[in-house]
Amino acid sequence: RLKALLDGWLSEIPAAHPPSSPVRGLISPHIDYQRGGPVYAAVWGAAAEAAQQADLAVIFGTDHYGGEERFSLTRQHYTTPYGLLPTPLELVDKLARAIGAESAFRGELHHRGEHSIELAAVWLHHLRQGRPVETLPVLTGSFASFIQSGADPSQDPAIRSFLETLHSATQGRQVLYVAAADLAHVGPA
Repeated sequence: RLKALLDGWLSEIPAAHPPSSPVRGLISPHIDYQRGGPVYAAVWGAAAEAAQQADLAVIFGTDHYGGEERFSLTRQHYTTPYGLLPTPLELVDKLARAIGAESAFRGELHHRGEHSIELAAVWLHHLRQGRPVETLPVLTGSFASFIQSGADPSQDPAIRSFLETLHSATQGRQVLYVAAADLAHVGPA
């Protein structure tokens, strides 16, 4: 039933012009499929080739339960109705060392009930026709402190270290970056 539902939305999207350059990332909604199905289909349909060719997917998801943690990692694998998406444990460990293990795993339990990564992972796995791909799930915390202070997030040592380590560790790989993002989220309420 899930396959038929997602394929149905994909079949309804108008034919798009091929992207002028290879797709390396996308912004995916994380609203329920019934309300967001056509938008998911348009976004993921445009990134279908990149999803199929990726040997690593990095999914940044909004941490609806989190506080000030910049990034919450997990060593747990994500499962979709299509099967397991394995988490690259060596990469997780490198990133945890880069930002400090205590900080990296303080919000790990948030992965258990968080829907933002799960909803994108299902579309990723669907477009891969159930073929697994290493998937790095990263929950991202609030940027409220940057907004309130006027500070530049790109100058934050933890953010810089995380992104530099991610960039270095993924050189030579076919990476698809996914932002499972709320563009106008107002917090846990």
